[in-house]
Amino acid sequence: MKKLNFIAFLLAALFTLTFTSCKDDDEDSPAPSERMTMLTAEQWTGKALVIKDEAYTEALDKALLEETGRGLEYYFDVTSWKFKFNSNGTGESSMTMFGEEDSETGNWEFTNNEQKIKFKGEDGEEDIVTIKKLTSTELYLEFEVDYEDAELEELLGSTLEIHYER
Repeated sequence: MKKLNFIAFLLAALFTLTFTSCKDDDEDSPAPSERMTMLTAEQWTGKALVIKDEAYTEALDKALLEETGRGLEYYFDVTSWKFKFNSNGTGESSMTMFGEEDSETGNWEFTNNEQKIKFKGEDGEEDIVTIKKLTSTELYLEFEVDYEDAELEELLGSTLEIHYER
């Protein structure tokens, strides 16, 4: 009888150890990469829009508007551009045009060994941008633009770059 009690005690002890020694799988998640940490630390604010190697900091400058012959539909303030990347893969962006704020939420993920970012907006549209520079205080994103206006594409080029800062 003592032997049976000892076996029951031993089985109960092993059963208890089995359940208490298991770790939760969530605890084994890898630490975020340095690029993830830099990208998601704080909100980014627009600094410049680079068109054909020339940086425009306030709007598509009046000079460019005059050069293109375009109206105010192309006027915006780059410094009103805000972007927040969250570590859970969501994000928010906003900008002000003509005194009205436009904002959007969506999802993002690194691609190409954390050299590109794929965005998917609330409308389901996907865009991929190339990270040209990422530090704790600067983010430069390059993207392709598909213009409906051939003259505008020739003037501005098909690749634009946005510089953000903190």
